[in-house]
Amino acid sequence: SFWPRMLTATRVHAPSLLQWISLLTAAFLVLPTGYIIYVALTATPAVWTRLWSSRIPERLESTLSLAARVALTTLVLGLPFLGAAQLYARALYALGDMKTPARVAAWLLGFNLVLNLVLVLGTGLGVAALTIATSISAFLNALFLRLRVRTLCAASRGAFPVVATLRIVGAAAAMLGV
Repeated sequence: SFWPRMLTATRVHAPSLLQWISLLTAAFLVLPTGYIIYVALTATPAVWTRLWSSRIPERLESTLSLAARVALTTLVLGLPFLGAAQLYARALYALGDMKTPARVAAWLLGFNLVLNLVLVLGTGLGVAALTIATSISAFLNALFLRLRVRTLCAASRGAFPVVATLRIVGAAAAMLGV
């Protein structure tokens, strides 16, 4: 009696458009990887010896060092904004506003995805475009949360929003152990 109910309770649906897109994306990524693995497995030992003695270490070193330099340089620009956004989010939590940090983060996640696509495809900067987009999103996150903290402080403290803001941000910083 259990299994017939289970079988009738589950319906078989045709794959949705999103599932087809996911499948095609996975195939797009897996097929070239499969070809590379096939070529690597069928290469002769002489080819592998030549590659490991000259080309692979050289290419690996230059690629990794360039990627690390670009990523660190551009990401360091956004670190103060990431820290400020975390600080303002804690200040909003202290003020009882739990929704604003989550809403801002959700909107900026979508914005960051679009900005990543625009910068990577439009400028050809690669890894640098990704970190620049993340830094811009972190700046906007800190800015929007700061404006909300100021608004709440001005409403609750009257004529001294700067002092109230500094008090709340200072308390949040103390809680973070900064």
